Amino acid sequence: LITCDYMLYLFLFQQFQRVIPHQFDCGPDKLIQTAYQVKYNAKKMKKLEKEYTTIKTKEMEEQVEIKRLRTENRLLKQRIDTLEKESASLADRLIQGQVTRAQEAEENYLIKRELATIKQQSDEAITKLEHAENTIRELQQQQQSVRYLVAFHLIFLIHSCLFLLVMT
Repeated sequence: LITCDYMLYLFLFQQFQRVIPHQFDCGPDKLIQTAYQVKYNAKKMKKLEKEYTTIKTKEMEEQVEIKRLRTENRLLKQRIDTLEKESASLADRLIQGQVTRAQEAEENYLIKRELATIKQQSDEAITKLEHAENTIRELQQQQQSVRYLVAFHLIFLIHSCLFLLVMT
């Protein structure tokens, strides 16, 4: 409709620029006289006026609807931008969380390996300690046995010496 109106206006404008000035070169009186001689049908003009008013009303309603849709479109684009930014932020947080969890898993693995190594060393040290304690106990028992034996020999020597002294 807007295109039709535009085309009509363009046609009329061209007519006024090209054709009409040449037809009415003799002066404005001829133009006014010709305008008064134009006959038109009042009913047809009322019908055309009503159609024109209806068309213009529809155009205005469509313009209001287009304006509303453009506003809604702009708001939806803003919402999309906001959601895209939020989505990017969440994706960054998710990736960072996954990286952090991977690093923690690696650290946990290394700590477990180190713990296993330390536990093995501890078990070996406990075994060596138990062996050393057993060796110490055996040596202490041997030392005790040697002391008893030495003491017994000393007592025997002393008795023997005393006996010899008494006998002599």
